Amino acid sequence: MAGMDAEQIRELLGAVLSVAGERARLNVVPEPEALPDPPAEVSTLRVRVDLHGARPPIWRRLELAGDLHLDAVHRVLQVAMGWTDSHLHAFTTGSDPHDPAGTRFVTAFDLEEGDEGIEETEVRLDQVLMAVGDTLFYEYDFGDGWEHRIVLEGVLGRADDDPRARCVQGRRSCPLEDVGGVHTWNDVVRVLAGTVPVEDLDPEFQDWLPDDLDPADFDLDAVNARLPFAVLGDDGSLEGLTLAQPVVDLLRSLGPDVRPYVEDLVVGAGLDQPQALDPAAAAAMVHQYSWLVQRVGDTGITLTAAGYLPPAVVSETSQALDLDTEWIGRGNRELDTMPVLILRESAQRLGLLRKHHGRLLLTAAGRAARADPVRLRRHLAQRLPIGDEASRIAGVVTMLVLCGGAARAADVSGAVRTVLGSLGWQTSSGPLQANDAWRLAGPTLEVLDRLGIDVRPRFGHLDDEAADLSPDAVAFLRAALRGDDQATGSPRAGSPG
Repeated sequence: MAGMDAEQIRELLGAVLSVAGERARLNVVPEPEALPDPPAEVSTLRVRVDLHGARPPIWRRLELAGDLHLDAVHRVLQVAMGWTDSHLHAFTTGSDPHDPAGTRFVTAFDLEEGDEGIEETEVRLDQVLMAVGDTLFYEYDFGDGWEHRIVLEGVLGRADDDPRARCVQGRRSCPLEDVGGVHTWNDVVRVLAGTVPVEDLDPEFQDWLPDDLDPADFDLDAVNARLPFAVLGDDGSLEGLTLAQPVVDLLRSLGPDVRPYVEDLVVGAGLDQPQALDPAAAAAMVHQYSWLVQRVGDTGITLTAAGYLPPAVVSETSQALDLDTEWIGRGNRELDTMPVLILRESAQRLGLLRKHHGRLLLTAAGRAARADPVRLRRHLAQRLPIGDEASRIAGVVTMLVLCGGAARAADVSGAVRTVLGSLGWQTSSGPLQANDAWRLAGPTLEVLDRLGIDVRPRFGHLDDEAADLSPDAVAFLRAALRGDDQATGSPRAGSPG
């Protein structure tokens, strides 16, 4: 420009502005088209999902309820493909994923960032896939750019008990997260197949690949075991499983980094069947609580000035329940007789007893269950876990681990610390330690101890062998996690499922 005169500069500036205007016009994102109304009847949509550019092909065939909203479809795709939901995503329509004439569906985060589009939580799958051949694009991780093509292969009839999401077929494993995109992944596959030397792979990845990585692996059963969690209903319902509200609340609170871990605990806990109750076993299990509520009786017990059981009642309780075998001492002061103190305090936390004007009295639940061991056991199962928020989370995790057959201290402590740590819980000095896990799970473990579910004594050493819990103990834990009405083996009123 240094050699141009004024007229030449004006002409150049006009050309630049003209090109800029044309480019701006071409890049204008059109207003999203109004979506059609959903069909009157919900169908099952059979779709094929292909990962664009993968060689050999990576794909899944899914059968999905047409009334799934796109945010649920996102979770389904994460599970079905094998991603970890660690990055942003977007659904789009059009001739390709970046067609400016297509419609973009956005998340709440996108809207907060100022992006435009239709919020995916407001869009049903059967509003964008209506006729065989219709296509929807799904991009995950805008850095690596994993593009998926979802094609409607069939519209099927739907029964009330059909799964809301099911994988019927698939090929090959999901690429590793953050590997750099499909082309890098294809290089990894060729190296692992031995068709090209490892030296051809980016040095950044040569020592990073897992030793057991198998790109050809695909486990259909494992995918279908996890899919129900992807479509967890707004009411907490979970297909194939009945879960108590504390379990549902925990699942809802977890981020994508640890949620699959807890989902695996739920699957491994064996919660797919109602838990039958043997009345004799129930009576033996709740013996300590049953004795205490009967001892309190209709008239109650006058407490000491400090609010404890009087010495005579402490001694009576200790001897009647053989608690003196658990504790060394005279057994006539509650503060010095921890089994009695724990029994009385846990009975209050469980809603069986209450203090009123210096007396220990039965609650309505305590009166109703006083002479009915089956009802008492059901009440106890329905009230677990107990404690503050962190203790309730620790209690749920502990029961899940125990139901899965891993009752070693290291397993329980590790699971509690993993879950609570992911939710931001820590001590003033840093991450939770093993003793913190036992302390937080303590309120629930104390109840299990009183029920004869002998877990805590085994936790003296982290390398203990796994405890072999009795079938009655496991049935109780599963009933608590399912929210079962144990008298009928069905979900209790008001529970999800």
